[in-house]
Amino acid sequence: MFIHKNVAQMEYSQRRWYVDDTAKTNIYNKNLYAVIVKDDNSFNQLLSFGYLFDQSECSYKLFLHQLHNILNYGPEIIVCDRSIAQYNALKHVFPHSKLFFCRIHIERSLTKYFKNDHIIMKLFHLTMNMKLNEDDLIETWKSIVMKNIKNLEEDSDDESTYHDDNESSDEENDEHLFEPDTGDIINSADEPDTSHDNIQQMMEEAKGIHINKGLMCIIDLIEHKENWIPSECIKYGMYRDFTTNRVEGFFGHLKKIINHSQVPLYLLTDNIYALANTMFNNIIGIDLPDEIIDKNVPHFNLLTEFSKKVLKSQYNVLNNNVICDDTHYCISCQIRNVNPKVAWP
Repeated sequence: MFIHKNVAQMEYSQRRWYVDDTAKTNIYNKNLYAVIVKDDNSFNQLLSFGYLFDQSECSYKLFLHQLHNILNYGPEIIVCDRSIAQYNALKHVFPHSKLFFCRIHIERSLTKYFKNDHIIMKLFHLTMNMKLNEDDLIETWKSIVMKNIKNLEEDSDDESTYHDDNESSDEENDEHLFEPDTGDIINSADEPDTSHDNIQQMMEEAKGIHINKGLMCIIDLIEHKENWIPSECIKYGMYRDFTTNRVEGFFGHLKKIINHSQVPLYLLTDNIYALANTMFNNIIGIDLPDEIIDKNVPHFNLLTEFSKKVLKSQYNVLNNNVICDDTHYCISCQIRNVNPKVAWP
């Protein structure tokens, strides 16, 4: 297990973690596990990575216990997939962290059993886009389960792991690895009529449908609704950000570097460190002129790199257009959040 010391020392590493694992990266067929964090500028940073013995709860716990013991802190929020082994390990090691299931993995799980134009998928998309009350969705799903409860024994697929074994297509989508993430909410490719009457009609139709597969998936989502419903996401500021796209994009970029081959662990580790350092160095090193700020002021260390970039660019614009000798600078910088700890006196 490895930790990026510089990233671990940053305050943003205590906020949100995006965790996932991937296969087919090394000659020993050990899954690579990674923890990505979002910095103050919404850039991805690699906090930690390691190699799992397997995908059992014990393996996840071993990695996470080591990570927690070294960091001596846990995050406020963790975004993960629906692997029950990983979920249980995260809950055990970080009991005070709020866990969210990746919305893309949820959709992936549902589409294993229901096509995009299936009424269950339509209602799911409407709910995730805030066009259907989440309580109505849950009650409709409960009605479906009760009507089809006799089919549970016929639902032969083992859903006890809640794990998607397919390689993620999002791992190839790495072109924005070094850019701020702006992932949007789920949008149905073929969004149905969202009028009140039509939605009510769809819910009534859904209560009468017969399904043989996917019941365990629906039951699990009902039982873990606090880990994905929109109201919880909004409550924690995660409505547009509860996916593992960040870590999957990291995996995709890494696999391109190693040409999608399985390499020895030492070589894979070297490449991961190089990529992590590139990600970290990509946004640091903004040097502000002494004329506009005193670097000894405590507030200086709380400025984000984004703020420094804006301040420096405004300074350059002013400096290039001022002809008088006596200049007093008044520069503003837009901020994303009002934080009293970083407010200037």
